[in-house]
Amino acid sequence: MLSTRGLREAVVLSAATEGAIREPVTPAELRSRVESAVLLADVRACGRTRQGTVTLVRTGAGALGLTNSHVVRGAGTVTLSGAGLGVVEAAVVDHLPGRDVARIDLDRLDPPPDAPLVVGGAVFVGDPVTTAGFPDGRWKVQEGRVVSVGRSGGWGGTGEVMVVDVPAVEGTSGGVVVDASGRAAGLIVARDPRSGNTVAYPMRDVVTRSAGAAVGC
Repeated sequence: MLSTRGLREAVVLSAATEGAIREPVTPAELRSRVESAVLLADVRACGRTRQGTVTLVRTGAGALGLTNSHVVRGAGTVTLSGAGLGVVEAAVVDHLPGRDVARIDLDRLDPPPDAPLVVGGAVFVGDPVTTAGFPDGRWKVQEGRVVSVGRSGGWGGTGEVMVVDVPAVEGTSGGVVVDASGRAAGLIVARDPRSGNTVAYPMRDVVTRSAGAAVGC
């Protein structure tokens, strides 16, 4: 299991070894990358069933699973499928205070995920991006652009969020926003109530935050 300090050091190491140049990838390569790193999540907790998405990201210390706390609220485990894993159970490790984010333990998965996404840097208004997740339980990849970036209250706390002009549908929570180079730029968290667009946390912010206690029912 990765410690918060280990995660921070791993992200720095990953950034240094990946290099500063981020060349765009072809649509086919981008789709292949996200298909290998985005999983369907099924959860039974608090007297109900829920579906969402888990995104796998890579740091220098290994693979890390991320989703939203509201997807796995009250659950100790989550059922994952996709990315060549078949159907497996994984433990919910912890939740991040001030963010609607939960971390999923991938250490005991057999076989382990072989192609998690590299964590990318900042994206800006107008940048082309792609979202991936499981709206209504069905795999979907959509292209869009960043329409706003800034600090905002709500959605689990106050902090930086991005809005992407792709409609947010139930089930995409915990999905990913990738930049043109195929790197994980954001973790999908919500639907903007005014536009219906996708709201995401910057991925760099997510992977360097300190962990907190479990979220109950």
